[in-house]
Amino acid sequence: MITPSLTNWSEVLGTDIATQFEDGYESNDNPLALPKHFFSREHKGYKNTRTEKLIYIASNHPNSIVRTKACIILSRTSNALHSSHSSVSGWDIDVLRQLILKDWNNIIYNITARWCISILDCFAENGDDNERVVANSIIMMHNSRYRKMPGVDYTLGKYHPDDTFINSILRINLSLTDAVAAVAITTLNLLSAKTYMFSGFIDIALVWKMTIQMKLTSLQEVEDNIATYFPNMDATRNVQ
Repeated sequence: MITPSLTNWSEVLGTDIATQFEDGYESNDNPLALPKHFFSREHKGYKNTRTEKLIYIASNHPNSIVRTKACIILSRTSNALHSSHSSVSGWDIDVLRQLILKDWNNIIYNITARWCISILDCFAENGDDNERVVANSIIMMHNSRYRKMPGVDYTLGKYHPDDTFINSILRINLSLTDAVAAVAITTLNLLSAKTYMFSGFIDIALVWKMTIQMKLTSLQEVEDNIATYFPNMDATRNVQ
């Protein structure tokens, strides 16, 4: 059995992400590649174009991580932020949404925060109104601390989960959908890891994850659970 992994492709920064996926469909060296006959011109109803390959992979590849990556590429291709094309015929965000709802436990095997953010980008750009609210909120939280600045000590500037943060979390959670909740919990779990060197939001991520998992709906509920499960966490008001 092939172990799912996100390391079957080398990341090439500064290039179209689709170019990183070429070995996913025709390389003899990639054990996760689909059989080459799927991409032959003789295959019934199949024209052998890159987009059509990705659409086929997004719905049919036996490995859910490969399918997820194909969805990310198609999402970026279909959105005005990354392409002049307004849509990709034959694919929409529901392909990724259903993949997450049915197979997230396999997708998160060895996943990284970067890939969670890429998945949330898909919902931020192509999801429904509720999915866009939550996805964009988590992406902004992540990006506000992830930008590398010369001479900055990222162990400083830690934010406390005070009532202002908690109330914002509760408002955002009103728009939470099942698919985005699954990705959000994994993202927050990764961002709250002590080894996540860029995050001043470790405690915020812990509290946000707890709020989603326990379905908390009030400030008092969240504060009571902080006292119970994180008794040493500083939840005092942040001072500018």
